[in-house]
Formats: sequence, C-alpha cells, structure tokens
Amino acid sequence: MLLPITAILNASPTILLAKAGVIQLIPKLFTSVVIPKEVHDEIIRKPEEELIIINQLIYKKQITITKKPTTLLDQMVSERLGVGELAVISLSLKVMSGQKREVLAILDDKPARNLATLLGVKVLGTLGVLVLAKKRDLLDSQSALESLNRLMNFGGFFDPFLIEKTKLELKS
Repeated sequence: MLLPITAILNASPTILLAKAGVIQLIPKLFTSVVIPKEVHDEIIRKPEEELIIINQLIYKKQITITKKPTTLLDQMVSERLGVGELAVISLSLKVMSGQKREVLAILDDKPARNLATLLGVKVLGTLGVLVLAKKRDLLDSQSALESLNRLMNFGGFFDPFLIEKTKLELKS
C-alpha cells in the first residue's frame, strides 16, 4: 500500500537515487511524486545515463513535473539556498495548503532541510528513502546496503555518523 504522501524531490536525492538504482522505488512508496520544473531543469543539465531512468518515470506519469509558485520565500532566502531547494520548499508549502494528504520534501542540503522544518514541512533525505524502502519491503537488507554503497561511490557526501546509523537500520 502506498503511503498517502506527496513526495517532492530535489535534484541531489533524485540523481543519487537514480545512480544507486533505486529511483524507480519512489513511485512505489508515495501516492504522488513531484519534481519542481526548476529542479528538473537542473537535472537535465547533467548529461548522465540516469536521466534516462528519470525521464522514463516522467513519461509513465509516475513522476510529475510542476512549476513552483513564486512566493515571498524566494526573495527572503534566495541568497542562501539554491533554486532547486527553494522550488522544493515553495511547492511543498503550496501542496500542503491545498490537499489533505501529507507532503514530504526529499532534500539533502542541511540549510534547506532546516528551513523546510522551520516552515512545518516534513523532510526526508536520500538515506531516509533507502531506509523507508527497506521498511516497506521494497528492498531486502543486502540490496539496500548495496544501494548505500553505490550512493557513496557516486559522490554522495553524508555525515559518517548518519551513514553508520543507516547501515544499522538497513541490516535490521
């Protein structure tokens, strides 16, 4: 059963989950999966083979591309956060105000996570997606740990404590 949550993804988690070979699990976890247009524009600038998988999910309508609303938030924090992070947070706030289901911003950037949390947006990072997929039996322990290793090999920079905590959760 899908979690009644709209997941709104930023570029880094999207690319890393694609590189780890688990991006196709996102639509199996959440009722709705959205990438802001600004984030998609950022992703397509990187000519990587993972883009094919992401675009297939978009073509199959398992991921939706949506333009974010322009808000006062953009003017307030545009110097501290990237366009993609702002788009994820702004769109999360808009979706939260217009629907009864929960919204989850998939962000790795610490300042963006902090701002989203301050604004009442629930946040999950790339490593949290792996843990959730394991808990929902979409990945077994071995596959989840292999995905984590691929994340580390493909440039995922995470706090060493968080990596160890994630390994323990994936082994259980």
